[in-house]
Amino acid sequence: MITSLEDHYASSSGGSTPNRLPGLQDMLECLGMEFEGRAHSGADDARNIAKVLMRLLADGAVVRPNERIDLKAEHSSPETSYTAKLRSVAKMNKMEADNWFKAQLRKKIAREGDTVMLKESL
Repeated sequence: MITSLEDHYASSSGGSTPNRLPGLQDMLECLGMEFEGRAHSGADDARNIAKVLMRLLADGAVVRPNERIDLKAEHSSPETSYTAKLRSVAKMNKMEADNWFKAQLRKKIAREGDTVMLKESL
């Protein structure tokens, strides 16, 4: 599962045009922040993306997976004229994201249940 911060930002702020999602620099500027470090440096980009994410969360945004990896085909969404940057990335709707969260929760409960049973048996 993947979370596209650009999509979350665009939906929470209305800061995109129909055919273009905002870039990192656009998001920082709109939030009154400055880019720190060197552009296209993996570590510096990651720090700046984290700044945007922390701001969105502080402002009450709900961040959930909105893309998934599907190695079978290239995908596009007719509603948004969106074509995935990577052939293996497909858009995910809210129901798919909710089902993924529920499956993760069930796995976590199962793991914790196994741990509790193990402790009780010792």
